[in-house]
Amino acid sequence: MQQNITQLNVRVPQEIKDFLQEGAKKDERSLNSHIVKIFKTLKEQSKEAKA
Repeated sequence: MQQNITQLNVRVPQEIKDFLQEGAKKDERSLNSHIVKIFKTLKEQSKEAKA
């Protein structure tokens, strides 16, 4: 089963990239996987806030 995946290019300050990379390393995830996890969490929190 193929997921609907799209590429997103974004520029962030180096300190934000470093912060994200540290979190990814702690979670034993790739940087991409870690960022997707954060976005999914934000999406769920947004749904809960609207309810």
